Amino acid sequence: MNELTRQALLGTGKSGPTPESESGPVDDLCNSIPAAPLSTESALLLKLGATAVYEAAGIEPNTVPAIEPDHDDSACPWSDAASELLEQAFSKDFVDVAPELCRKILDANHVLPRAILPVALDTKSPELRSKITRCLGCRGRWLAALNPEWNWAISSETSVNENSSLPELKRQWDEGTIAERRAVLRKIREIDPTQGREWLEETFSSDKANDRNNLLQDLEENLNADDEPFLIQCLKDRSKYVRTTAIELLATLPESEVVERMKIRSADFLLKTSSPNEDFKLKCVPPETYPSEWETDGIPENPTSRKGQKSHWLDWIISRVPPRTWTDRFDCTPEQLLNGILNDDWGPVVILGWTRAIRRFGLAEEDVVLWGRPMWTYWMAMLQHNVSQVRELAGATLSDLLGMFPEEMRESALMKSLREVHEPTILPISDLLTPLKTPWSRGFADAFLSLARNLLRNRNDQKVVHWMACLKMAGAGIPRESFPEAMKPWNTHSGQRNFWDSAAIDKLIQELHERVKLRERFYRELDKMTAAE
Repeated sequence: MNELTRQALLGTGKSGPTPESESGPVDDLCNSIPAAPLSTESALLLKLGATAVYEAAGIEPNTVPAIEPDHDDSACPWSDAASELLEQAFSKDFVDVAPELCRKILDANHVLPRAILPVALDTKSPELRSKITRCLGCRGRWLAALNPEWNWAISSETSVNENSSLPELKRQWDEGTIAERRAVLRKIREIDPTQGREWLEETFSSDKANDRNNLLQDLEENLNADDEPFLIQCLKDRSKYVRTTAIELLATLPESEVVERMKIRSADFLLKTSSPNEDFKLKCVPPETYPSEWETDGIPENPTSRKGQKSHWLDWIISRVPPRTWTDRFDCTPEQLLNGILNDDWGPVVILGWTRAIRRFGLAEEDVVLWGRPMWTYWMAMLQHNVSQVRELAGATLSDLLGMFPEEMRESALMKSLREVHEPTILPISDLLTPLKTPWSRGFADAFLSLARNLLRNRNDQKVVHWMACLKMAGAGIPRESFPEAMKPWNTHSGQRNFWDSAAIDKLIQELHERVKLRERFYRELDKMTAAE
């Protein structure tokens, strides 16, 4: 705060007369005004006003260093039409198409055209940014360095590249910013997990609490049993966030001491009640009290949601026990487990815990089908539950489960459910399409479009309108071979719907067509470039 502003805020009665200053443009201007001697207040106001006018008139520009010329990517002759299409794809209305176009550019061994680099660098989507950094080219990286808001494109994520040597990584680890160090840790954990952990141990105690927590989270890359001693040390960290992260990481190591204690605790919760000649049946006996030693393993005494204490403890512990523990303990299949607990009063809580455990520990290849199918069937049934929160949980869980399936199984599992479910509109279709790899296979795309057409042709209720919101995703997901099928006229039975529903469906079909047209035109331009090389 300068002296004039301070004096104005305090008042002349407290700050005294206007201070004398060295002769300058403002003083010369004030002194040139012929008038009787001014009061202290008037002199201050005059000087403030003259200063404001003087500063508004402008200042001499500072000398800036010359910008070094860029390295031109002249070997990439983009047409104006292709550049315009990419610019359209990077706009907010079509940003869902842009990742695939970036992928196509990479596959063709090209970089983004120079004309759209500013538009591309302005993007905010993390997913799209990761694609852009790989096809920026020399000019794009040069341009990104000139604007602080574009530094994400040349920051730690790109500075740590595939060819970085171990000494170079160590230098960046020792000298870099926290963002750079995190990128180095993730990279070195890919190459040598032990080396990465040892580097972290050397500096961990001297890092700030927030940095320690972030770096510890990055230790998740290739987490293994050798990391357990260090994580156990972190349980004594002075930061509760670091301790929580350490507990969560330990709870993902199937053989860690924390998980072993969870296994022991959970053994009392589920009891087999069926005799050898009866159908497999389980009974759940939830914990009645909160033992003090639970706090050591990070088990909260009180739930953060409206869930009851017993449900909270049961879910928390079971979700931290590897799924195979139960099939080994009871010598049964996952399907028998689910059917055995299904009718128990605590069955939904137990099954939710098993589902969370699958997310936490993942599934071995041989267990994907064994666990995936009964879990999928159960949560599909929960989509028809009369409580909306349960339906929402079921939709999110199904999307997670689908993401755990091998890529070659996802489309078939989803299409099977779409065909077999009596009411396709109960499926949160947009959530379930998200885990699918794009572009979709032609078989899945054509079957999906056929189902969508049938729903529009045969029904005119509000549920169909909401379901059709996925057509926008379809415009970015269907393969080129399915473009003709998507562009055929759609029978919407607009005369049987109210005006607003008809307008909504027409807009969704238009969005589908716009995406298909944009992609097809871009493919053609890319084909021309490839043919000319």
